[in-house]
Amino acid sequence: MAAIRLVRVLTDQGRAATADEQRVLARWSSWGAIPDVFDPAKIDWGRERGDLRGLLTDAEWDAAARTTLNAHYTDPLIARQMWRAMTSLGFTGGAVLEPGSGAGTFIGLAPEGAELTGVELDPLTAAISRGLYPDATIRTESFADTRLPEEYFDAVIGNVPFSHVILHDPVHNGTRQSMHNHFILKSLRLIHTRDRARDEARHAAADIAGLEAVLPGVRDTSGDNFRIQIQGRHYDSRVDAARALADWAHSSDLKWAPTYASRDYGVIGRISGFDLHLTTHPTLGTLLVDIALDGVPRGSLTVARDGFLDGGVGLIQRIENRVSGIPALLDHARGDLAEAEQTIADTDQRIGQPFRHAAALAAAEEDLTRIDTQLAAIHDGATAAPDPGRPLTVTDVRGHRPALGVQADPTRSVATLGTAPHTPRPAAESRRLGL
Repeated sequence: MAAIRLVRVLTDQGRAATADEQRVLARWSSWGAIPDVFDPAKIDWGRERGDLRGLLTDAEWDAAARTTLNAHYTDPLIARQMWRAMTSLGFTGGAVLEPGSGAGTFIGLAPEGAELTGVELDPLTAAISRGLYPDATIRTESFADTRLPEEYFDAVIGNVPFSHVILHDPVHNGTRQSMHNHFILKSLRLIHTRDRARDEARHAAADIAGLEAVLPGVRDTSGDNFRIQIQGRHYDSRVDAARALADWAHSSDLKWAPTYASRDYGVIGRISGFDLHLTTHPTLGTLLVDIALDGVPRGSLTVARDGFLDGGVGLIQRIENRVSGIPALLDHARGDLAEAEQTIADTDQRIGQPFRHAAALAAAEEDLTRIDTQLAAIHDGATAAPDPGRPLTVTDVRGHRPALGVQADPTRSVATLGTAPHTPRPAAESRRLGL
């Protein structure tokens, strides 16, 4: 209650909260903590319900009641660890989006250099967040209605609301995902891929340098040129080599190794001048075996444990193919570098550009306005239709909106409404807009 009253004062006076006032706002615990106050069947909450009803407008009351399901804020310890994870991944500052920002836990714990934009549905909670963090941008709206340039933000952080409710968002939720999936997918559309592409470009450039360095030392092992070393012994027969590799696998503890632990078995052989380094790692209840050509970027071969134990000659040939495929690995790395550099250039060009669906949304709003006006005129013939000589506005529609209810009148038709003629939108464009 104190936080709500204080927000009213700050809004009326048009000023930021003092340090003492911010401590009052920081005690705000959200509507999710008191859902029973909005349930008239809970008579034990009658006094609190009456006090709160006297502080809120009808719109604020309805908005608060809608958020009780999801307004459970993240523990600061979790938020702090998430920021640490982000910085460990390379975040050093920039524009950050938080969809469903609540009172601003993530905003308050943001590292220096982070420029936060929060989106919060509940108007009172959004106002409290503004009072606590005046340097952040807080948008009071449903995230489904948020219209921002795509690829604008450097990062996204937060704890999205989880619900099977499907929000209407024809631009970013055409596939009608549940709320949490919708928030995540839309957030990914609003962050740019430049930094990820730069990392990919750096990795590809390093791989190219490494592959170019080892390429001159590759030895032909095809046909009768086959040579391999397994556990210190040399073999020129693939059958004998496969038997030796199987003997080593069954004599080691690889067959019985637990599926929940990783292990480094070290160098188990050598082919074409490259050591064969074997490691294992678990994934989804299965143990995978990695056979790497030491010093060769992208030179690893990964097989399931059973596939390694029973690989036979086919496994030896796959190891050979990793060696003979080094020139192809180099070509792939060069292609990855070119693709990453193109992504960087494209992203640099798109960042900060206006919302690309703005014109389409404006056209859809015009259609809705026209339909609303026609329905209003049909429902209430006593009210004059808007002047057809100028474009319709939202003010026109609101002033022309009657009470619901239609009275039969055979003389009334849409053709006499005085609205401007409408050209139907092509079907393909209507489907694209989700209309």
